Amino acid sequence: MRANLRRACGFTLLELVAGIALLAVVLLLITSAFLPMINKQAQPIYQIRAAELAQSMLQEVLARSYDENSDRTGKTDAGKYQYCGSIDTANLLTETSSALGSCSTTLGADSGETYTTFDDVDDFNLYCNAPITGSAFAQLQGLDTSLYENYGVKVCVENSPELLGLATRNDVAKKITVTVTTPAGEAIEVTSYRSNY
Repeated sequence: MRANLRRACGFTLLELVAGIALLAVVLLLITSAFLPMINKQAQPIYQIRAAELAQSMLQEVLARSYDENSDRTGKTDAGKYQYCGSIDTANLLTETSSALGSCSTTLGADSGETYTTFDDVDDFNLYCNAPITGSAFAQLQGLDTSLYENYGVKVCVENSPELLGLATRNDVAKKITVTVTTPAGEAIEVTSYRSNY
């Protein structure tokens, strides 16, 4: 009777080892199925931060004047608004360009200008070939730099006469494209136009 009691109580060592091995295989399958989902959970956070950076940079660019030779005073010349470049003959009663001359022909930062001294839209073209890091831009904006580590911000500015259907004129509009690259390598792009007004 004692022999029967011993066999009825507990598990043998072989049964325990087999149970642990089976449990390990099941846990491995479960974790390998859920691991890719964990990586994808960070994507929306990256995308939101990238969109915030892109919008912030775009607002910075659009807050600047159209061109280096643009009027920044808001004054009129004999009741006419002043623009750089040529003026459409239909608008001669309300616009003038004689005091300002032509718009600059080169896009990019002028000699000695840095982010804090950029005064026109195309100065930001400096960041087209040499993107600024997200944390550096966040620091310039007074934001928490740790949130934007490993992001890249690229700003490209180009003349865009086709916006107003004036293919032969480079003094009517500029296209601004801000591209933010997330730590996962995804590029979020935002585009806007700045016209010569």
